[in-house]
Amino acid sequence: MRYLYLCLILLLLLSACSNDDQKAAVVIEETIERGAVLRTIALDNTTFLTGDSNAVFRVRLEEQDERDGNLMDRVDVYAQFVDRTPENGLENKVEVLIKTLGPEDFENGPVGLPRTTLEVPLSMLLSTLDLDMDALHCTDQFIIRLDIHLTDGRHFTEGDGSSWVIGLGSSFSSPYVYTVQVADAIEPAAFTGVYQISYIERGPFGVTFITDQTETVRIVKGHSPNVRIFESYYGLSHPLAEKPKFFLFTVACDQIHFGKHQFTSFEGYCNFFSPPILIGPGATANTANPNDDSVFILNVTEGYLGFDGGCGFGSTQSSMRFSKQ
Repeated sequence: MRYLYLCLILLLLLSACSNDDQKAAVVIEETIERGAVLRTIALDNTTFLTGDSNAVFRVRLEEQDERDGNLMDRVDVYAQFVDRTPENGLENKVEVLIKTLGPEDFENGPVGLPRTTLEVPLSMLLSTLDLDMDALHCTDQFIIRLDIHLTDGRHFTEGDGSSWVIGLGSSFSSPYVYTVQVADAIEPAAFTGVYQISYIERGPFGVTFITDQTETVRIVKGHSPNVRIFESYYGLSHPLAEKPKFFLFTVACDQIHFGKHQFTSFEGYCNFFSPPILIGPGATANTANPNDDSVFILNVTEGYLGFDGGCGFGSTQSSMRFSKQ
């Protein structure tokens, strides 16, 4: 009887994986046929350290469309500045076009699709947005937005995709927009190590991140000086049928910024016809002491941008305390 029971569980898991892979394949095919994406292959630097005039935002991109890149006309790159320290004088700058990439700026990638490394130096942003270096303070942000234009007149940018497309960690990882955080440097080992999670405010599934029985995660240094990453499952996922996801946050002085557009799970939905749940930064800033990483608070929006997996909770908040072990 126990053998039959285990076989039944295995069949259900295989069925879930098959349905999930089938759905992902359909979404990929339909998305490519209907438009174009700029897949995030690798983020190299999303942090500008204060005082570093040589800082460069850098991301590796892959263009995908129904003609394997031959529909691409150009990629317009826009930037704006968000002043999150108004006590020093409000310096918000509206979005402006800072550069344009053409097909000649891409090379043939390993799977036959165009790839490029987009680099945006801080010096270019300061010049184009009419900012002085002295105007930058810890917790300020630059927003880099991409707009891909096709030869048939269509274009795609932020807001033109579901969580399947825009979720970092999804099949596409194509949010079309990136946040570059201004921050003071922290010690390389700060906010790393094993942390236990306890909940201050629980989300729709009781737990946001599924770890082991002790609810601990190991945090490591990310792709940028102040970025930290931990590996976990989302609360609505199937650990036996899929791999864990990487979730990231950035330490900026007394604040911690949970990353935007973070994909939860290929099984992260309540309705098979709904795109999976997306998570992002909480409605209120996370608190931290850059000189004491023993405890910090992480606030998260589950159902970020309204992508709640058809579960009906919309966008809701969860809050966790991370305690170093």
